[in-house]
Amino acid sequence: MISEVMYHPSGDELLEYVEIHNIGGALLNLTGVRFTKGIDFDFPDGTTIAPGAYLLVVADIPTFEVKYGIGLPIAGQWETGDRLSNGGEILKLSLGLGTSIHEFAYDDTPPWPTAADGAGYSLTMKSPVSGIDHADPSNWQASVAPDGSPGTDDSVSLDDWLTIHRLSPGDELSDSDSDGISALVEYVTGSDPNRYNANPITVELVNGEFQFSYQRSRSASGVSVAAEFSDNLLSWSPGVMISSSLIANGKDLVVMSSPLPDGSLGFARLKIVTTP
Repeated sequence: MISEVMYHPSGDELLEYVEIHNIGGALLNLTGVRFTKGIDFDFPDGTTIAPGAYLLVVADIPTFEVKYGIGLPIAGQWETGDRLSNGGEILKLSLGLGTSIHEFAYDDTPPWPTAADGAGYSLTMKSPVSGIDHADPSNWQASVAPDGSPGTDDSVSLDDWLTIHRLSPGDELSDSDSDGISALVEYVTGSDPNRYNANPITVELVNGEFQFSYQRSRSASGVSVAAEFSDNLLSWSPGVMISSSLIANGKDLVVMSSPLPDGSLGFARLKIVTTP
C-alpha cells in the first residue's frame, strides 16, 4: 500500500517522498512495479520488500539524506524535474504497462488534512489494512510529528499504549480514572486513562446541521473510527466530514455533520472498531 506522501514539505521541495508499506505476510518482488502518475519511477528489477517493511521513493537522494540521515530504505529517486503537486493530484502505482495497483487523488483542502500542505507534516495512512480506500480522505491524517516518519511507523499500538499507562492488554474497556470514558476511547482521543478528563466529544446544531466533533490522536493505530448519526437510536448512518484540523499534542479535531430533520431528535455516537 501507499502509506505516506510528503507532497509539500516545509522548505526545500526536493524533500518530497512517497512511502510504500508491505502489510502482508509474504516477501513481495516489485519487478515491473512503477509509479506512472504524480511521479515517474520504475522499481529496479529484483527489488523486494519484506513483510512489514517500508520502501521510499524520493525526489533527491542527497537532499533527503542530509535531512533524514543515511540508512533509510530508499528504493531510488524519481525522474529529475518531477514534483508532487502542492494543490493535489492523482498518484498511481502500476504493474506492467498500466495495471493499477493503487490510483487515487489526494488534495490540500478539507476534508483532507491541511497540515500536510506546507506546514511540515506528511499525509499518513491512519490504519494500514488490506483493501483500504486510498481515495477516502478520512483514511488519512497528518503525520504525528513534523517532517513525517519516512521508512518507519509513527503510531503506538493499543497494547503498547495500555502498558505505557500501567494497564494490561485487554483492559481497553476499563475506566480506571472514573471519568466515564473507557481506555479505548482515551487511546483514540489522546487523553490520559489515569487522569480525570473532560469529554473529548461535543455536539451542536449549526445552520440546521447536526455537528459532531471529536479529538483524534494521530498516533493511535489499529482502529477504525467513525461518527454515526441516528434519529431513533435503531438505525445509524455515517456522517460527512466537514474538517480535520491540527491541534496540540499530536491530535486532530475532526468535525462531522449530518442533516437533522425539523422537529426530530438527533443522536450521535463514536464507533470504534479494533482491526486485526
